[in-house]
Amino acid sequence: MGGSAGATAAQPERPVNAVRAAFDDREVVLVTLIILALTLAAIAIAWRLGPSRVGVPAGALGAGLVLVAVAVVALPAVGGARPKHHKIPRVPHLFYGMSAQSPEPLSEYRRMKRNGVTTLRVGIAWNAIEPSPGAYDFSSVDPTVADAARAGLDVFPFIGATPNFYGVNCTPADCFTSLPSQTAVQRQAWMNMLRALVGRYGPRGNFWADNPSVPKRPIRYWQIWNEANFIFFSNPRSPSLYGKLVQISHQAIHSVDPGGKVVLAGLFGHPKGALGIQAPAFLNRLYRVRGIKGSFDAVALHPYSRDASELKPDIGAMRRVMARHGDARTPLFLTEFGWGSGHNTRFGKGIKGQVSQLARAYTLLRKLQRPYRIARTYWFAWNDFSGTCNFCDTAGLVRENGRAKPALGRFSQLAHGRR
Repeated sequence: MGGSAGATAAQPERPVNAVRAAFDDREVVLVTLIILALTLAAIAIAWRLGPSRVGVPAGALGAGLVLVAVAVVALPAVGGARPKHHKIPRVPHLFYGMSAQSPEPLSEYRRMKRNGVTTLRVGIAWNAIEPSPGAYDFSSVDPTVADAARAGLDVFPFIGATPNFYGVNCTPADCFTSLPSQTAVQRQAWMNMLRALVGRYGPRGNFWADNPSVPKRPIRYWQIWNEANFIFFSNPRSPSLYGKLVQISHQAIHSVDPGGKVVLAGLFGHPKGALGIQAPAFLNRLYRVRGIKGSFDAVALHPYSRDASELKPDIGAMRRVMARHGDARTPLFLTEFGWGSGHNTRFGKGIKGQVSQLARAYTLLRKLQRPYRIARTYWFAWNDFSGTCNFCDTAGLVRENGRAKPALGRFSQLAHGRR
């Protein structure tokens, strides 16, 4: 998969192909137009002078020049013509990101790095790092940050999961979805937690001072919440309340790290019915929150789709909303997308289908990167993980036992700049 369809012995280049190889398509068109113009000029001159004033009949002169022009146009189609070489588009350093569904050992992070991963998206659960009001415990995060840094990976966290004691209008089973901008108590607690996180892992974070043997790779980009437009992660699904959360997050992060960046929650592209708000519609309403544009540095999308061909219209719809609100230059992150190797969901394509969808998706995204300002992408996921969602069971490039699937090899080829 992914290589040439079949190798054949090199054939001697025909003379006409050597001529064709000296031009690219635009040059061929230009030369053709020049010859056609000369042809028309020659015919016009011959018509004025008449056959007796020229050395060859005007018709023959015109016919000869036309034949030359046709020959030049036909050069690309002559049998055995060498196809034009297309360069692989250059992408940003942090373009090939990965989501891990569970904490991994250092060996797995190094394995990611060898396979071309440059940035690791990890979830930081508020209800895990603040087990009781005002008391912070970073033991669930420290090992991941340390091992990712040792492996040379940039850590990109998304923060969510409200503790039960801060939840509003929720039960203990679903308080993690309670959007923490509904009350003054929630908002203050959220800001305090963010300041503690940036104070731990930011440029002046105490984590780096406490662990001098760990290569210093401070976290500068912070993603606020996850799928704020989808019932599984956010209650209520309110662009105005989410906008307030983004604004106070910006304040909290910049109070500790003035250069810190805020990334919007990855919006689920197409939630069904009452389960959520379509991503472009949610973003459009979010832009109506007064002052919101100065509070974030990147928009994020989760463009899950049945087929890789659907990525472009979904990304385009988000870009049109951004342009409509004067935000065309703001980067776009694709913080989750992928297809599974199983068949139990609409995103499951089987072992071979996962390889095919991955290759088609990254080939397309490399072409779209510059015109659509796609700064980063994160494949979901590195590893299979049972018991959380049907798709999660087979979404990984690596099985739960650590064995690589064929899709990992294809990802590695693409991430290392090969076709």
